[in-house]
Amino acid sequence: MSSDDVQRNLLSTPSDSDFSTTTTPRFSGPASPRSPGTALVVPRHRPGYARIGSNDGRGIPEEDDDGDEYTTDITEQRTPSGLGIDNVPDEAAQGNRARRVSVQSVPRKSIGVVSHKKADVVSPDYPAGQESPKSTRASIQALSPTTNDGPVPPGISISADDGRRSRDGISHRSQKSITSLSEAANLQVYEDQEPLRRNAAPSLRSTRSAYDLNGFDPRAACPADVNFEHSRFNWFGVSMLILSIFSTIFSGIYFVIAARAPRYGHFVGTNARLSSSTASILTTLFAKLIELSYVTVFVAFLGQALSRRAFMAKERGVSLAEWSMRSWIMQPGSMITNYETLRYAAVTVLGACALVASITALLYTTAADALVAPQLKFDNWRPVLMQGPVKTIFADVAFIEQQCETPITANQDSDVTTPDIIGATCNQIQHAAQGYHNYQKYLAIWSEVAKSGMGSSDPKARPAGVALLQENTTITGSWIDIVDVANASAKFNNRIINNVSLAMPHAGVSTAAYDARNGILQPKDLDGLGVYNIRASVPSPVVDVLCANVEEDDIKDIVYMETSAGKTKPLNPTTYPAAVDFGKLNNFSITTPLDDIFGWGPENQQHPPMFLKLPIAYNTVLNQTFDYGRESIYLLGRGGPSQNNQLFLCQLQARQTPHCSTNFTATSSGATMVVDCDPNDPMAYIRSLRNASDFNSTTSKDWPSVASEWGNSLSLNAGISDGNASNARLLTELALAGPTLNPALPSPAEALAALAGNTLLMSTEYAPFVEFFNYSTTILDTPQYQYFNASIRAQQYASGGVFAYQKGFYIVLFVTFFTNVLVLIYFLVHNHLVTDFSEPPNLFTLAVNSPPSRLLAGSCGGGPKGHEYAVKWRIGEEGSHLHVVSEEPRGFKPRPVSVTSFEMDEGTRGRSSIMSPISRTYSKYSRRRSRL
Repeated sequence: MSSDDVQRNLLSTPSDSDFSTTTTPRFSGPASPRSPGTALVVPRHRPGYARIGSNDGRGIPEEDDDGDEYTTDITEQRTPSGLGIDNVPDEAAQGNRARRVSVQSVPRKSIGVVSHKKADVVSPDYPAGQESPKSTRASIQALSPTTNDGPVPPGISISADDGRRSRDGISHRSQKSITSLSEAANLQVYEDQEPLRRNAAPSLRSTRSAYDLNGFDPRAACPADVNFEHSRFNWFGVSMLILSIFSTIFSGIYFVIAARAPRYGHFVGTNARLSSSTASILTTLFAKLIELSYVTVFVAFLGQALSRRAFMAKERGVSLAEWSMRSWIMQPGSMITNYETLRYAAVTVLGACALVASITALLYTTAADALVAPQLKFDNWRPVLMQGPVKTIFADVAFIEQQCETPITANQDSDVTTPDIIGATCNQIQHAAQGYHNYQKYLAIWSEVAKSGMGSSDPKARPAGVALLQENTTITGSWIDIVDVANASAKFNNRIINNVSLAMPHAGVSTAAYDARNGILQPKDLDGLGVYNIRASVPSPVVDVLCANVEEDDIKDIVYMETSAGKTKPLNPTTYPAAVDFGKLNNFSITTPLDDIFGWGPENQQHPPMFLKLPIAYNTVLNQTFDYGRESIYLLGRGGPSQNNQLFLCQLQARQTPHCSTNFTATSSGATMVVDCDPNDPMAYIRSLRNASDFNSTTSKDWPSVASEWGNSLSLNAGISDGNASNARLLTELALAGPTLNPALPSPAEALAALAGNTLLMSTEYAPFVEFFNYSTTILDTPQYQYFNASIRAQQYASGGVFAYQKGFYIVLFVTFFTNVLVLIYFLVHNHLVTDFSEPPNLFTLAVNSPPSRLLAGSCGGGPKGHEYAVKWRIGEEGSHLHVVSEEPRGFKPRPVSVTSFEMDEGTRGRSSIMSPISRTYSKYSRRRSRL
């Protein structure tokens, strides 16, 4: 018989007259016809199955006394209650006609050496009753268990079983090793099949078909109904292109925003167009969308690259570790659980890219929240031209009295002859409130210094005056023009001289900072969390206090009660100073030993002061004898017995200096103002107005009027009637006993400067921001705005991160954007897409329709291990059918596999070895309960 006849016989269906059907349920198909002198070729046709009768006493295999099975011939009468499967033609299954068949039952023992004790298999090529020389082999072949490679080929022996059966009659304990079926089979070659493409991976067709062993013809049985390569203008290609474009554009926007770090100003805030919480939610939402689209697009790119590599003949194939790279991105934890994939795939270029992509995808939302989401952030110092309202000159007492708030009016007080009295009364209360408060804070600071023992005699290191403006702004002054007590005392014949100058910030800066014209975001506009700093180049007010220890003889000519007129006509303190003719006293004919110290005389055009009387111990008096034009007020005090009843005379005057600047800081809890008088301060007013150097020596002639009301409100003149005021007592107890400063106590000059600090703030609140006042009236009905130089650093909602460590997230944003660009280029360059076999459903479909491979022998239970991840796999073609093709790498050593089966309790199946004793105990307990 020729080969063509053999092939026709293989493809034809045997009729009933050719041979009798010997069936072995679940394990074998019908025996193949065989001609003498030809090789036995057994086509593997899938048998038709029909239901056989149930256990009704007919056609049931029985055992004889020896335990062997014998076969009974039955007439096939089908009943609906049958559950068996009979390997018979479809006509018999439908019950059209009865037919005598010989049924070979499945032995209840495991299949070993086949015995034909009770039944013979008759070959169709020999008469009935005459056994074929090859019948034994054919019978074994017909009764052999079916594997993936088909029934056991001729010449393959099957070892005996130990007799333990399962419910299917198949042994679960031990099936000895079976030699390779692929090498023993005679594989048929199909010469007429050609690859679909020239670059397709080579198939086994060049030598033999991988499916010939089990009679599976891929051309007829499993042709691909969808081409491996398809147009990109389908749903998958278009959606992937859209996602890639979206991810690229928005990741680029996020990177640019993070790099430029824009400040959103009035766009994001409490009452702005976009609230901070909404901005944060939108940023996180788009970051998550970018992350999801990035993961989707990059996983699709990996699938395209790997599938193309697996299909191209010139490529080296794809390993299991590379197929697993998609899980790195979608499930980053798999890099820990399946660490072996990193070992074999991360060293490749594509694996390194996948590893970087998995890290960036994992950190992208965090990076966007750190660098893109709006956060309160300080910007750098930037110069600005600010403007503030101006209403009056510096230290205008009339304007200060107008600004004082009081419910008393002229109609409510019949004794009031002028509105100035109401304003003066209110002004003195305001002085007392602010002055005492500031003084108490100053003394509290000194109390802490004295308790800690950290005081110093260095004037620069001693606490400066503090104040409170508008009940929410803390003011801190600074000592300037430092004069050493010892040096000054030595200059004036060892008379103790205490000279200090306290500079305070310009209070108008606070008003300008809150003015809407400057457009500064206030803390209330930033959810109550904003902070900003201002350095204003404006003049700073200064109070100069000069105190000298004196004797009664030094001042007897300037104390009215000590003069001849005072002794002749004593005055009642209630009538002083109205009853005194100061025109006769205010002349340059009076000279004292103190003229050079305080600058009295015709040279300076300053008259000495006039006091009513000498104060008693622990009391102070003020001079009230001056007309407009005097630049100072004076205080005369006497210490107690502990100070040896020492008298001291102090001069107070005010001016503005161009050598300082004002620093203003606003927070949600309040504001602070500090005067900066550092000689190297670039924002000092002298840097803005170069010709303001002489302005430093100009003393205000308006401030004494303010200071006079201040002194009266603080009971500094209560000594005129021996009032024993508490403030005067505390002040006189600070009198210096020597030419050094007490490190634990302030000096009288320092205390008076701190006490008078509030007058400087009241004098500059609406005063000019320059050294001159160029308006016709001293009080303006409509505020006029003046510009001044300043630099500002403010917190606003901005991108770009706040802390230095957040800068590292720039790498994540850049890598994401750069990767998106490359992936987008990849999708644009390739006109066609391929089936993504990295998708688990696609890969499973390809694998289940592929022949087995010894390269993964033994991995069906626990999965691949070690070097099995490095085995390269390609996609081969069998006609229009695709399947997995592998080539055994050089030096590959498959794991040793023992086919000896084992039995596993249900309680321990799938459990770890640590839990095995517990699971076995539980299984035994469960079985014991089931028996009860």
